[in-house]
Amino acid sequence: MFVNYFGGEVVLNDVDVFGVRFLNNFMFEIVPESSKFEDSKFNKNQIGLHHFALQLENKVAVDNVYKQLVDKDTTITDEPKFYPEYENGYYAVFW
Repeated sequence: MFVNYFGGEVVLNDVDVFGVRFLNNFMFEIVPESSKFEDSKFNKNQIGLHHFALQLENKVAVDNVYKQLVDKDTTITDEPKFYPEYENGYYAVFW
């Protein structure tokens, strides 16, 4: 598959999502459009970029990034916490 050429690994591949991880710390996902959000100003499930993920070495690093994001007055959609619905030990901040 083309992603292997760039050092990528397919980590999700089903009807609803296709996800690729590069170099163990850069991941992107492609998901189908959801029409139920067509009147929304913004929703991560609209056509376009769903999300951009960066993997950090530990929880402290995620918390440090969160503090920097707050200092930069960015819009935080979900504060740092564990998200067991994604995978065991998954700790993240979304902005």
